[in-house]
Amino acid sequence: MFFETLVVVALGATPLLDPGSQQTVEFEANHPLEAITGISHSVEAAFEQLPDGTLRAQLRAPLQTFSTGRSALDGRILEALGADRYPLVEVRVVVAADSRSAAARTDGGPVQAWVKLTLHGVSRTLRVPVDVTSRGGDQLKLTGNFSFELEDFGVPRPIFFLLPVAATVRIRFDLVSVAHPSFGAPGLLVGSRLGSSLAAASPSGR
Repeated sequence: MFFETLVVVALGATPLLDPGSQQTVEFEANHPLEAITGISHSVEAAFEQLPDGTLRAQLRAPLQTFSTGRSALDGRILEALGADRYPLVEVRVVVAADSRSAAARTDGGPVQAWVKLTLHGVSRTLRVPVDVTSRGGDQLKLTGNFSFELEDFGVPRPIFFLLPVAATVRIRFDLVSVAHPSFGAPGLLVGSRLGSSLAAASPSGR
């Protein structure tokens, strides 16, 4: 299975994310009156590099932490997403070892990854390009962006100023992990912006 269990070990107050980097998830959507951008810095993230070089990552953020800078618009978006019932957005990424090797042999550019998005109680798996770069040996930076259709997740288009937001939304993420000394390399690379564990996340599907 592409999406197996990722376990994040909470290690007290030990800083697990690169303190000089922002861990972010951002969305973009179009509206007839303006382009809409919302961003969250309250991101929980986990990285795991398997012995064969396969990289798996998982991130999630509370929908309530995304801000467009306009509280009325934020409220409409949260209402459409059913944030009271489905409070999180979750993204899981698998980059196969052969994809990373192929990128290294060419221009070191984006690699193809399987990305599983869970939103509004619905999960969908996409094939998208991501960037994986090494920083300082045992740090990894993972960035990517992809688009999805609101209707694929059963989300109604938010109405703002009597006009609906476009049906297509783009998500971008930017994460930097730090390997804890108690884990060897390759091994588990962990981080938690919220200070809590992503304990035994149980993915389903491929």
